[in-house]
Amino acid sequence: MAIDREKYIKKYIDEGLENTALIESLVFDIKDGISSEDDFATLLRALHTLKGTSRMLEFKRIEELSHALESVFAALREKKIRLSENAIKLILFSIDTLKSGFNILHETKNDDIEINEYVENLSLLASNEEFSISNINSLSTAKKDTKSETIRISLGKIDSIIKSISSLQTLEISAKSLSKDSAELMKIIREFSDTPAAPNLRKLERLGKRLNSMAKNLAIDTGNHIRSAYDNVISLRTLPISTILDNYPRYVYQLSDELGKKISLKIEGKENEIDKNIIESLSDVFMHMVRNAVDHGLETPQDRVKAGKNEVGNLSISCSRESGSMKIILSDDGRGIDLDKIRQKAIRDGFVGETAAAELSKEDLTNYIFQSGFSTSKSVSNVSGRGVGMDVVRETIESMKGSIVVESFQGKGTTFTIMVPLSIEALMGFPIECAGMKFIIPANFVDNIMLLNRDEILTVIDRPEIKYNDRIIKLNYLSQILQIKNESVKTSETIFVIIIHSYDDIAAVAVDNIDSMRSVILKTMPMFLETMNIFSGIVLNENYEMASVLHIPTIMKMSKNSKLMDVK
Repeated sequence: MAIDREKYIKKYIDEGLENTALIESLVFDIKDGISSEDDFATLLRALHTLKGTSRMLEFKRIEELSHALESVFAALREKKIRLSENAIKLILFSIDTLKSGFNILHETKNDDIEINEYVENLSLLASNEEFSISNINSLSTAKKDTKSETIRISLGKIDSIIKSISSLQTLEISAKSLSKDSAELMKIIREFSDTPAAPNLRKLERLGKRLNSMAKNLAIDTGNHIRSAYDNVISLRTLPISTILDNYPRYVYQLSDELGKKISLKIEGKENEIDKNIIESLSDVFMHMVRNAVDHGLETPQDRVKAGKNEVGNLSISCSRESGSMKIILSDDGRGIDLDKIRQKAIRDGFVGETAAAELSKEDLTNYIFQSGFSTSKSVSNVSGRGVGMDVVRETIESMKGSIVVESFQGKGTTFTIMVPLSIEALMGFPIECAGMKFIIPANFVDNIMLLNRDEILTVIDRPEIKYNDRIIKLNYLSQILQIKNESVKTSETIFVIIIHSYDDIAAVAVDNIDSMRSVILKTMPMFLETMNIFSGIVLNENYEMASVLHIPTIMKMSKNSKLMDVK
């Protein structure tokens, strides 16, 4: 009895694409010499599974091509052949053909692909004989669409559930409020303990104690259940960063081959999970930054040897969770950022005058790489050179309420450190007060928190400054930045100061009070606040009060233009 293929095709295609993605990533581990015997076993098992299911469903062409690839990797494991550049290209061409087969299957239910050239040359390669790739199609430049629906549950339904759970936060606040009210009632009852009504009041007091205890427990249980439910629902819309990073060994290999460079790519922490919407935004960030590093940052083998380096350049992407955020470090050991070139280009293109350019700090000059249309490349290629890319990186990271910091040393390389929240719906932040108003500062923008005595504030040319990490930095008052009247600034003997950063800028901001860091559920801005770019969202505190989340990059820009305040 023939198998009803229609029932199994969708699952077969999904598993086939997963297996080809796994095979492709392991090819580059083998190429870079970081594979293990287990990797070979995993790779051969994936090919064997693909071959077996193809035979069962009678997809003969995919079965035959899978078998040919299996023979090549078996020969590689037994060290009968070596992985030359042409061998890598032949294997990648064959994997592309498998992917094409799955796409055709999706449309036509048949694996109508041309495999003869691939099978013939793979067989020659497995036998350690001469083979040719001249008649085979070139590398595919198609990039996996990270915006495809990869979560089986509708994202719209998940978002609706998240909003409902966020609304349940009011139940926790109500329970806490009830507990406070019952405690206040107990105090009033005790004030009448010496009156003739004391016996009845004692009964009321006992009832009040029970009510207070129940309210406290209800507040704790409600809060725990809401947070647990929220975390579980949020996890439904998270994906591992490997969703986008698995494509990059192939992408870097292709770019470096096109540019005549030798580059080793190392990726760490790609198993970390993050919100799907952020994954989609990071896709563009990674593409621009990796392309920039390969084209601008890393040198050709000849230039590297002249500089006393290994001819193979190193590019690494490291991902880790830190303080409720995802920390991404992208670094290379290339030529670094040439600050003199940036200074000259900024003057030539009218970004800054010659006198002012001479006074620009390293941080100021580095920030020019984020300007739209700014590029120090002498030529325009199909890879880069038009000054489009890093400005997109900055805008995208800002839209995710994240931050990026650049550290570069000429001749040694460049490191970008990116911090983005794990979820657009939640963030770690510090509740602060300023002139009786409550705000939240996202934790990923905070370097340090200090409590300073008034005599620790310096006055330099009539402006307040503080000493931080062996440097003098301007002290900004949040009330001045936001143009809020605040008399407490002039009367308080101690001042809370938050050291914040955005890109390579650092600033000290004084506030009236600050609370410990906590996880908060972020809500969208009300319509009347949507046009205020100093805020990125709101949260609801225990007193049913809205606390606005400050958009730190905007606050940093405003701090440079705020009027100075003499508080001494």
